[in-house]
Amino acid sequence: MDAAQETAELDDQVLIELIDEIDLRDGRLDGRMTASTAKPCPACQRPVAGRRTRCVFCGNPVEVGPFER
Repeated sequence: MDAAQETAELDDQVLIELIDEIDLRDGRLDGRMTASTAKPCPACQRPVAGRRTRCVFCGNPVEVGPFER
């Protein structure tokens, strides 16, 4: 156990579980965090990041689902 683990009082198993939890935020347990999935703008078909409500290229409103933000 290193100094940080002793300070936080975390054992290896707890750290592994936390790492897996963070890794699963993108929907995959693969050791990487992928960028948010972009979807095409309904007007100009350019990619729009999932957190945007308007296309940055043409200004068209983009429908955002209730769990996408």
